[in-house]
Amino acid sequence: LESVRAAVLDQVIVVDTGIGARGRAVLARESAYRASHGLSAIIAPLFTWVDDFAAARNASFAHITTDWVLWADTDDVLDGAEKLRSVIAEYDADEDVGGIWALYQYDFDEYGNILLAHMRERLLRMRVGWEWRGRIHESIIPQHSMTWKQTDDDVWVHHGVGGKSGRNLPILYRWHQDDPGNLRVWLHIGNQLFASGEFQKAAEWYNRFWTHPDGSPPDRYQAMTYAARAWRMVGDNKQATRAEMAGIMEFPRYADAYIGMCENYMGLKAWKNAIAIGEESLRKDPVELISFVNPQDYAWRIWNDLSVCYAA
Repeated sequence: LESVRAAVLDQVIVVDTGIGARGRAVLARESAYRASHGLSAIIAPLFTWVDDFAAARNASFAHITTDWVLWADTDDVLDGAEKLRSVIAEYDADEDVGGIWALYQYDFDEYGNILLAHMRERLLRMRVGWEWRGRIHESIIPQHSMTWKQTDDDVWVHHGVGGKSGRNLPILYRWHQDDPGNLRVWLHIGNQLFASGEFQKAAEWYNRFWTHPDGSPPDRYQAMTYAARAWRMVGDNKQATRAEMAGIMEFPRYADAYIGMCENYMGLKAWKNAIAIGEESLRKDPVELISFVNPQDYAWRIWNDLSVCYAA
């Protein structure tokens, strides 16, 4: 809440899914701050939690009266809030523009290096009409055709602590039970299992996803490269190679699958092959930020791999 003050928001809505007395005290303090600056109090409608994040977000959107909205989770912080109105003003006159993407820095190492980043839809024009879908890792769906734009002026930073697999996996499995043919649920389950270190199970869900023809190409590529990582973690170099080669065929211009193949050859101690494909990865592009990206894959991981290969 403090991080968005500089945007001077006309309206703030916080859906109360069980924030408790301490949370309500925070909202009361922020409402008092807003009142001291001539702004409206925070709206905090109660919402009975039903293991469905999309339902809670849709409930929050029912209270919006402004032309544009930005959304955030409780563990997100906005860097660049003072630029928010100018970003909207840049595109407001273009009736075709319905939403704006911004960078989301999601995970960091102990030195502050970014380990996971991707672009997310953060600013939305309300007259487009929006519906959140998905019990968890939910997505926002426009109800009318529109154009997306992207801004570099606003960056969202995630400050969550610890894994959430204990909460997330049961919701994902329930969602899968309700909608077993939903491919994105398969990918989400793979991601969650990978994050919790259950690599064999993660690899199986990733394989199930990327071998299905109906997934979007960027999602299939992510599943291929992460399946390969998971297979390497359990010592199955053959399956890892199969997944990485599928990735190279899917997007030959991206570096990730080449880096993975370098590591497959390293596992076989085929050092010259590892060097050849590792050096080839240096001539390839990072994955676009519409997918989850670890910048250290290109800034550290590949050079570490190659240094081991050169030494060997």
